[in-house]
Amino acid sequence: MARVLVVDDDDIVLKALVSVLRRLGHEVEGLSSGQAALEHVRTDLPDLLVLDYRLPDMDGEAVYRNVLALFGDNSPPVLFVSGSPIEEVAAKVSSAGRADFLQKPFDFRELADKVDALLAV
Repeated sequence: MARVLVVDDDDIVLKALVSVLRRLGHEVEGLSSGQAALEHVRTDLPDLLVLDYRLPDMDGEAVYRNVLALFGDNSPPVLFVSGSPIEEVAAKVSSAGRADFLQKPFDFRELADKVDALLAV
């Protein structure tokens, strides 16, 4: 299946996302900061990014804009996850390339559906 990079500063959410995506058959790496994610993608670009919208060192939108600047059309799609209201985040990430949004808490079936849709693009 796909190689997925998950970035979330909440250890419980990170472990849950990694676990579910692995059970769905994906090869998954988990990181807890935006800077670590940027370092990782420079040497190992995943097929999909799952980014917490609010990270302690930089927000997920900034991480993805950096990825877009580095890789342009070769950038992977991104699924932003956040506890923030969907309207707040959706307005900011709608221009972020191939992107979708999932509001915490979420159903794992919804996660799987959004991942499948983004990977199909």
